[in-house]
Amino acid sequence: MSRSTFSLLGIALAILATFVFSTPAYAQSGTGPDDGLNFGEWRALDFNQEQWMCFDYKGDDSNIQLDVYLEPKNSADVNIRTPEEIDVWRKTGENVCIGCGSADPVAKGDLHWDGSFNIKGQYCVTIKHNRSRAETAYYRAEIVGKGVTFPAPPVMAEEPAARAMAEPAPAPAPPAAESHSMMGTGPDYAMVPGNWTELGFNETHWYVFNVEDPAADVRIELFIDGDENSADFLVRMPADVQVWRDTGQNPCIGCGTEDAFVKGDKSWRGVFNTKGLVWVTVHQTRQGDAPVYYRLVITGKKVTFPAMAAPAAPPAPVAEEVAVVRAMAAPPAPAADAAPGMMATDGPDTAMRPDDGWHEIAGGEQHWYKLPIKKNKAIEVSIFGSPADVASFTIRTAADVDVWRRTGEDPCVGCGTTNAVAKGDFFWSGQFNQDGDIWIVVGHLNRRDGAPGYYRIAVAGAGVAK
Repeated sequence: MSRSTFSLLGIALAILATFVFSTPAYAQSGTGPDDGLNFGEWRALDFNQEQWMCFDYKGDDSNIQLDVYLEPKNSADVNIRTPEEIDVWRKTGENVCIGCGSADPVAKGDLHWDGSFNIKGQYCVTIKHNRSRAETAYYRAEIVGKGVTFPAPPVMAEEPAARAMAEPAPAPAPPAAESHSMMGTGPDYAMVPGNWTELGFNETHWYVFNVEDPAADVRIELFIDGDENSADFLVRMPADVQVWRDTGQNPCIGCGTEDAFVKGDKSWRGVFNTKGLVWVTVHQTRQGDAPVYYRLVITGKKVTFPAMAAPAAPPAPVAEEVAVVRAMAAPPAPAADAAPGMMATDGPDTAMRPDDGWHEIAGGEQHWYKLPIKKNKAIEVSIFGSPADVASFTIRTAADVDVWRRTGEDPCVGCGTTNAVAKGDFFWSGQFNQDGDIWIVVGHLNRRDGAPGYYRIAVAGAGVAK
């Protein structure tokens, strides 16, 4: 039995045990805001199904943090709806939302959202199955916040037997709609740097970090896949951000420049001489509608990120059996006596072929794999991580490897990106116009805690030579 099959079976048994031994005294189906499900429990989500969970909020601008754990990864979308948007859904069936869950390397869940509101009322979280195959998804949602409370369950006048026999009212069938993410669209929705990200034509993405030492030397680097002149960034202080809010203008104290002695394609380095928040905006400079893929890295002494702050309230306790099921999803550590030559290597001369096995990777490490290919045929490369954001990969040709040998630079023709319908946590597909070899270089994403993790590389397609 495979690792994923075993973990999903464990989750299914845990969910079944919950239904058998702790059936609630009132009906909850999760089909809308009037019968929202409870947070904190593992649940199954069938193909194309959507489930609702709701909470009450004081409207006091206190922080709310939502974490959603998924098995398999990338198997569901998460939306957050305000009282006004819930009312739109009731009247029209339209799916409008103020935000959605997204991957965050410093958050606990597979998908994360945080924010605050100044309006009191009922807010809802919807979880929707997004797989292209009829494969059951499993999720657990946790929400914490000083202003968050939960509505009392409805009181049922009927006897339990009568309730069990009653047919639930049919739920509205709202039309499908694309989820809209507010993350990265402005200073109030700024993201945490570190992941490879797609930047659409004429888009700007906002990031924020906190300077705790006024004398600290801070370095900002922008890595761009392909044309190094297709994107750039600006560094903005609070006064610059206020001008942007008031006028829409874009003042800044610095921008990305080319530096042959820095790894990033564009970089900036300096001292701020003050404590507080600093914003970085990444914008596309390409004249065309093709997306750009980039990664922003910010380092410095006592540089922190607001999303890492402790939540306003402790996380909801997790039942022991759920914790055990979650632990089962992590891969085992490689055996200590693994045969020589089967461990991942750190250069092209000792690169191994992808073996579909789990490997441990530590902060700062690169693992090289060599893959023989056929010309003009499709190739797919996926990476599965535990945790999901521990590592990604780049695709390199013989010419890229030659540059690496001579200069130490890291050119590539492609990289792993997130894809909601792909199997892996990061995914790449393509083809080449000649037979030969390509190299897959797996790199630790240097998560803020610096902890090692595990990954598995899978390759497929007619372009993979035997």
